[in-house]
Amino acid sequence: MGMCVAVAILSLVYIPAYVDCKEGLQFDLSCSFPERADFNPLNDPNQLLMILEICNENNRLIDGEPLTYKNETHNIDVVFCQWKENEPFLHDEKPANAFSNGVTEIINPKHGQLKYYTTLQVIDDEYLGNTVEEWQHAERFELELQSETVPDHKFYENLGHLLIKNEMIYQMQMLGIENADDDFTVLPGYSLTSNPPHNGYSSIIHATDGHYYWLQGGTHANQVNYYKTTQLQYPDESKFPEIKSIPSALPDERIPRISIMEVGGNDLKAEPYHIILSQPGSVEFYNETPGTLTVYLNQEGVEEFSFTTAQEISTRSDSGMAWSFDEPGVYSFHAKVPKDIDGKEYELNTGGAITVLADDMSNLSIAVQIEIAKMLLISNGLPITSMGQHGTDDVIYIGLDHSIEQLLPESKQYYLNAAQHLIPFDIKIVLDK
Repeated sequence: MGMCVAVAILSLVYIPAYVDCKEGLQFDLSCSFPERADFNPLNDPNQLLMILEICNENNRLIDGEPLTYKNETHNIDVVFCQWKENEPFLHDEKPANAFSNGVTEIINPKHGQLKYYTTLQVIDDEYLGNTVEEWQHAERFELELQSETVPDHKFYENLGHLLIKNEMIYQMQMLGIENADDDFTVLPGYSLTSNPPHNGYSSIIHATDGHYYWLQGGTHANQVNYYKTTQLQYPDESKFPEIKSIPSALPDERIPRISIMEVGGNDLKAEPYHIILSQPGSVEFYNETPGTLTVYLNQEGVEEFSFTTAQEISTRSDSGMAWSFDEPGVYSFHAKVPKDIDGKEYELNTGGAITVLADDMSNLSIAVQIEIAKMLLISNGLPITSMGQHGTDDVIYIGLDHSIEQLLPESKQYYLNAAQHLIPFDIKIVLDK
């Protein structure tokens, strides 16, 4: 049931209805989908039985995600695979004007670095006379021809705006987020130079539940990659974000663990990629790859450092390697696994950091304090998208996501104060202009 649990926490996949296949419970894209109105498990026990059996069989997927369903009154509880009544929602409550520190992040399970996929059309908007679905079926050469007709190289940015806005609405529907306003603004962000380019977008939604939601995603050609939904809460300075530390000794006396795993056969992933220890202690690196893992470690902010002697971890299920961190600071790690791909030797890589705190950090050098401060700022839910020092020793300049700056400008001072609140050093935090 592990996959069902993950989906329950992160998202709920909406489908038009149960797949009407005549060959048992086998899922096939050629199967027909009845209209939503035709699907009513309350009136047809056989439909309910079949969809619950599919929920129980974790390998029954649509686009890599478990088959689930929700209508106006009931939904599939994908944790227990049960058909249950929706919780009541008071639509007539007037939402409070609210923003805050963004402590709740809902990561899209489809998200991955430069991992793009096809969106499902939920809006009727068009660009150059074509709908989302029509653009999704366009060939690459058709896109290239169209891009030559749009001035200022704006074709892919405009197309991406249509596609990501559609995907944002789709993601809101999956999470039950209802926009309190008639429309919302999607702002362009980064653009990676390529043909076609990788474009980033973000938006702020004022929802009927009284919260603001920060939506982030990107596009490439006619595909999308939705990153995450962050729930922004109330600007109460008594509820400033606190340091999210992982204690050096867990209740069962195990030490925190960083697992290194292979993803998709061609990538490595560190989970978690960042650990904050509230006190000096140990962290275990655990190898979940099919190869021999080599881990390197170095301390940031220390002028004289070198990577430690390579530490190798075998693939035995009981194997792991614990490192003891006796001094506060930021320790970056780099993990490598050799990989044979189609007869060629490659080295899969991943990395991350361990931030170690202590009760007394007054004797740390300013360079080490700066490194700790940066890690605290980027790891505690603040919508910070850029950070630097501009040649200064004891000042950190931060930039907020442009959608927050433009769509919630009154929140900037709150985020600045929240960032300063997180830093246990005499280091000044300034908003970058």
